[in-house]
Amino acid sequence: MTEPRSWGWYAARFPDDSPGGGAGSYHSIYPTRGLVKMCGYTDDDCHPIRLTEDPAGEYYAWVDARRDPDDISMVHTPKFLFEMCFPYGLQAELDAEAGTVVRLTITEREDQ
Repeated sequence: MTEPRSWGWYAARFPDDSPGGGAGSYHSIYPTRGLVKMCGYTDDDCHPIRLTEDPAGEYYAWVDARRDPDDISMVHTPKFLFEMCFPYGLQAELDAEAGTVVRLTITEREDQ
């Protein structure tokens, strides 16, 4: 059995006591600290994370068929936010074989 793919990225995190459904979840998820900061966050707000492929994961990402199969983009949760990334709908992109969906889990990593 092969090891699941994983990526070291960065994200902002909703506080554990946030109202609504986002408490403790990650958002503004990008491959570099600078991209998270472009969303208005400071260095202190940028958490180093590990994205790991997981069929039951609560985060969704896109693997574009025209790019490296190990590149992911558009990491979001819940699923409806991920689906909003596709102007003609996710199913249209899947039907056109433009890419695939990967589900992920997120853990914090110690390294910066």
